[in-house]
Amino acid sequence: MRDCFKFVSLACLGGLVSLPAMTQEADSLEEIVVTGSRVFDLQDSPSPVIVVSAEDLVERPATSVTEFLQRHLTSNYALPDLAQEVSDDRQAHAGNRQTGVNLRGLGAHNTLVLINGRRTIEYAAFNRDSGWRTVDVNTTVPSIAVRNIQVLGDGGSAIYGSDAVAGVVNVIPDYGFRGAKLQARSTMFQDEWGSPDTILGALFGVGNDDSSMIFAAEMRQSDPLDQFQTGNSPYYPDPVDRNPDRTLLEVEAQGDLEALTFRDRDPDGRNTYGALGDGPWNNRSRVTVLPDPLCGDHAALGVDPIKAGLIVPDIDSDYVGWTGRRDPSVAPGSSSCDHFNRAYATTQQVEREDLTVFTALEHRFAPNVRATGEVTYAQKAQVDHDPAAYTFFRQGHSYEQNLFIPNNHPGVLYNRGLDPAWNNPNGFVGFVMNQVSFGETMFSAHEYDILRGSFGVEVDITDNWTLSAGYVVATNEVRNSRRSAHVERWQRALMGLGGAACPPDAGPASAGSEVCLFYNPFMSAALPNAAELGLANDADMMAYITPVEENTFQSDFTDFTVSVTGTAGELPGGPVGWAAGFERRTDYLATIRSPYQVEAVLDGQVFPANNFDGEADVNALFVEVGLPIADSLRVQVAGRQEEYNTGLSSFDPKIGFQWTPTDELTLRGSYGTSFRAPAIIHSGDIVIQERRIVFPTDTTVVSPGGMAMGYPVAAFQVGNPDLLPQTSDNISFGADYRFDLDRNDLSVSFSYIDVDFVNLLRVVGQTARLAQPECHIREFDLGNINDPRSRPGSTDVWELLPANPVDPETGLRPQVGPCFAFAEPWEEDQHNTPIAAYGNSQNIARVETQAVDLGLQFGRETPFGYFSTRPQLTYLLKYDTQETEDSETVSAVGFQGDSTGVLAPTMPEIRATIPFGFDRGSHGARLIARYISGVTDRLGTLAIEPAAYVDFNYTWRPNESLLVSFYVNNLTGEINDNPLNRLSFLPPYVRRFGAQLHWDLGQQ
Repeated sequence: MRDCFKFVSLACLGGLVSLPAMTQEADSLEEIVVTGSRVFDLQDSPSPVIVVSAEDLVERPATSVTEFLQRHLTSNYALPDLAQEVSDDRQAHAGNRQTGVNLRGLGAHNTLVLINGRRTIEYAAFNRDSGWRTVDVNTTVPSIAVRNIQVLGDGGSAIYGSDAVAGVVNVIPDYGFRGAKLQARSTMFQDEWGSPDTILGALFGVGNDDSSMIFAAEMRQSDPLDQFQTGNSPYYPDPVDRNPDRTLLEVEAQGDLEALTFRDRDPDGRNTYGALGDGPWNNRSRVTVLPDPLCGDHAALGVDPIKAGLIVPDIDSDYVGWTGRRDPSVAPGSSSCDHFNRAYATTQQVEREDLTVFTALEHRFAPNVRATGEVTYAQKAQVDHDPAAYTFFRQGHSYEQNLFIPNNHPGVLYNRGLDPAWNNPNGFVGFVMNQVSFGETMFSAHEYDILRGSFGVEVDITDNWTLSAGYVVATNEVRNSRRSAHVERWQRALMGLGGAACPPDAGPASAGSEVCLFYNPFMSAALPNAAELGLANDADMMAYITPVEENTFQSDFTDFTVSVTGTAGELPGGPVGWAAGFERRTDYLATIRSPYQVEAVLDGQVFPANNFDGEADVNALFVEVGLPIADSLRVQVAGRQEEYNTGLSSFDPKIGFQWTPTDELTLRGSYGTSFRAPAIIHSGDIVIQERRIVFPTDTTVVSPGGMAMGYPVAAFQVGNPDLLPQTSDNISFGADYRFDLDRNDLSVSFSYIDVDFVNLLRVVGQTARLAQPECHIREFDLGNINDPRSRPGSTDVWELLPANPVDPETGLRPQVGPCFAFAEPWEEDQHNTPIAAYGNSQNIARVETQAVDLGLQFGRETPFGYFSTRPQLTYLLKYDTQETEDSETVSAVGFQGDSTGVLAPTMPEIRATIPFGFDRGSHGARLIARYISGVTDRLGTLAIEPAAYVDFNYTWRPNESLLVSFYVNNLTGEINDNPLNRLSFLPPYVRRFGAQLHWDLGQQ
């Protein structure tokens, strides 16, 4: 019934200060909604509103609307698109894949995104760290069809309802466009001219006095690029023997990491690539291992030295803490084959194919009756690649699969000819290996489709009153997939019984036959003549043992609003404006797991995942009054009552004023509250079950493994019926002053924002549970002396947890508690590894933030041309967080945030953008400077250095219909090579070049 209703609804529907726009705009029948009020226009708004025009998007080219807002809207603390779109762990099974706007650092889910004042659907996949969902701004309207973007700088919940805590981003389409326009934009890295990020767009518009229609389409395509390809990697090992006479121990003692890194052979001919990690050696070398003999032999493999792998030697002869290493000359074959993954796998540009289509129709049926309808379709397809996928063997981890490789395996036979260490007549058992062989590409794919329809009817009841009804219906499906090893098939293929055609009852005698194939996990599978040697892997067999698992997130959304607006009554400043109405919203969410996950047959998964769904309904009544107290004083009073299907309700008021004591000066201020009930994920009967690898988050807290180890557990995220709703108090005041100058155009603006946000909702994941007091007895530094694997300084053990106290009636220790569950039997003084961990949603006590936004506009006509500048700066006065009412207040200003960014995000104290423009005749130039203040960690160590970046854009308008521009992003080529750079607000690239073309084919 739900799908039928959705289909029928959509089928019916199918029938910053602005500069002058580039195109001639005709009067539109569609009313352009002003953000923040239903009765005031932008000039009379008591709230701070920044307007980004279509011309701004041209003058400061970006690859997307959200990239523009991330760079130039200083109150937006969203990460760059790349960091939002690519999951760090290469797993596309959770949220965090959409691009949003994060005003005031309060979370993109607390910034409401609208299309001409109407809601749109949120991204179907929820954010794992917060449980909220967010609108993907880049799928709202094609950028070529954007008339302007209005950003409300204070809370708007009294006008629009929940999720407008931090503000509103209202995308206004260019409904009044007439004619045709084409747009092309291409951005390239300086070292990869052949792999651009390209956007093609088209806009068409027709109309007359009674009807109007526009159609817009935009396509975006890019190829995958990584740090090495784009010249952004600070390290690139080169197989040059810089100093062959020094031993590895001498190199380490002298601290000459660079010389060691650039050596691929020691004096005895062994591979000696060093892997760069957090220290001089990658801590994976703690385990005695048997390396692939082709590791690092890039000449034999015929590949880049980086892709050929690195040998990570065990240096020290004595065990030291948990990073003990051994000298390869003492213990031959005791090094792990690794690759340069920390730098090489860092994505600089994703493989993408995006499409957004938008059409809007308007018709006047009678002088007092108007109807509008619009449809948006957006499709996004992205693939994350790991181009250096490889396989290596190592022993010792508790989660190893204990895989067996027989002695007659063709890869083992080949390795035996290269290294005598492979002479083992009994085969090899107990190894840990990654699930895709060398030469095979790991990937995770992300696809989604959004279909949104919106229509409205406006009837002028009288000369002063208008009745409006609007309906939005939308659906979104997100498909996240990746290759994963099927454990049973994987083991059979290692024994020569792989492939879909191999009978399930086939035995060793069938190994390596025509239908039963060997899987070769070794680097020999990538030799140029691997097929001739019988070492190449069959493509169908690889698909059989590493199938693609796909998770699907589905969401349906409807929003019905009816309202009346008009004037009644008179005050000294003019007629009193009124608006009142009713709104009904419904949001449905479902998650459908891959059959492989439900059946629990994937690598490391020993329990099933589950499917779940839920629905949220909201009914609202709202009213707004605009009071023109005097010609110079206007007051806004608004209120909204919302009722949720969970039983929660709230009334949120807003009051604001705008006072213009002189023609040059305007003062404004507002106060409002906001309310947001828990999302579908936070409460109710939903239980989310999946696999997680639990890592420690704090070395002083009881935790499993060292910082490089983790344990797979059954992860359960359960609803919390005791959650409180999020609420906030929002205060703003500011001033705008326009100087009366003969030859200069100069104005300044100032806004102060204060948001006191309490009972914030977040998801406490399984890893974060380790740091919570109720999940451990004590903090410690020496480890558990009863654990034979523990050493001084180690945190390799689980202490006895209060989650599992002894039952006074039975004298037994329950195996399931609120934090973790343990396997039977529980051993009081031994290492007990959890088999399940429990996470839930909780309220954070409060976040209070205060900030000042400064803006300036200056223009002057000179004998050489017109000079202009429009700088914008946000100065963060406060960002205090408090996890519980009794806990210490923690400031995030100028500090590196926590791992999830939910409690204390990374918040630079100052963000500024300063564009300088010069126009003369048909030529124009823009120099855009950006500054981000530095960020330290809690120990005072500089984590992200202060940075200033400059972009440049040159435009040429040979005639009124054609514009050509060339631009450079990060002109000076400065880059912070700190690993945190990708998760900061800095450009994640050295330098990019680009060109764009706008062509008006004609106007009516």
